[in-house]
Amino acid sequence: MPADFISIRIMSKTKVLHISRGFNDYVIELLNSLPPRVEVCHVLSQSDAWMTSALIPEVQVFDSKAPRVSSLGNLFAMIRLIRFVQKYRPDIIHMQNGVIWELILMWFFPKIPVVITVHDITRHPSHHGFLFTPQGILDFAVKRANGIIVHSQKLKDYAIQYYGSRLQNFPLFVIPHGVLQRYGCGRAAINPNNRVLFFGTVDKWKGLEYILKAAPAIKSQIPDIEIKVAGHCRQPECYQDIAKDLEYVSLNFGYQDNATVTALFEWADVLVLP
Repeated sequence: MPADFISIRIMSKTKVLHISRGFNDYVIELLNSLPPRVEVCHVLSQSDAWMTSALIPEVQVFDSKAPRVSSLGNLFAMIRLIRFVQKYRPDIIHMQNGVIWELILMWFFPKIPVVITVHDITRHPSHHGFLFTPQGILDFAVKRANGIIVHSQKLKDYAIQYYGSRLQNFPLFVIPHGVLQRYGCGRAAINPNNRVLFFGTVDKWKGLEYILKAAPAIKSQIPDIEIKVAGHCRQPECYQDIAKDLEYVSLNFGYQDNATVTALFEWADVLVLP
């Protein structure tokens, strides 16, 4: 279970304002793990409004009404957010990388410490433009934050290499990603049935094309193989042609609800990560 603030030794009544766009599964587990250690309020954008039902009652929520990142409507959302911060008066602002407009808080409230969880030090390749925060904006924010969280020692080493001497004696914490418990706790099949699952958001860096291209070779060795691909994909046409003649491969692109995710992992014998 993620607990990003354990290493920072926050006092029991510290007020944390948490801000993210994306990384929703991770964020839900994180926020639900913080009370009663701290008082936490999460800032929601329009696209993340559904998260409210997955958060425990102890987690406060502020709806900034922020539209998609490319919309100038974010200017009005940031005015609302600034007014809320003035009223809420948090002790710490915790941001997940992926926010852009909300970084303005670092200038409006320079005395409030900012911690950023950096999931990816550098951007992944993508089939479609900017999926996450543009690299320059992320670098700018990291260099002005009061603390950084990464998910592995390897990422910590890479961050020090990438950012140079700035992070040599800097609060840089390694907190493992943690388990996503809200999908249920299943178990491996007692009698495997040669079922393979590729799960999660699908984009260029995920390597889905490799399992699809390898599928005929796998089929020749394991005739009863079944392969399921499930997850959100912005450009499914990149993969549908590869799989069109593979009747033992099913592509289910789109949002997967909790019950479907639980069923998928209970169905699978192997989770493949090309």
